Amino acid sequence: MEHRGLQQSFRLRIALVVCICLTVAVILMAVFKDKGWLDVRARAKHLAAVESEIRDMEAENQWLREDIQALRTDPAAIEKIAREQLKLVKPGEIVLILPEEPKQEEPQPDKK
Repeated sequence: MEHRGLQQSFRLRIALVVCICLTVAVILMAVFKDKGWLDVRARAKHLAAVESEIRDMEAENQWLREDIQALRTDPAAIEKIAREQLKLVKPGEIVLILPEEPKQEEPQPDKK
């Protein structure tokens, strides 16, 4: 009888070790395998970055639509572009061109 009890205890331990090994293997696969937890987490970060970029582009598109609408309907907007980008002036206006201020360079430390 004692021999049978030892065999049963040994089988139970083997079954327990096999179950633990299988559980660890499943957990490792769930974390590290393709489409595992790490992959899903990385894709979620990438998705958030892409969604942020889309929101930025949509805001820029809205600004550009408004700018286009202003250029189609507002003569002041057209005049502003003509003055700033094309450097145009109205007849009789006097243009003052001011010299640019020289850039101040930061002193560099002496090298010895």
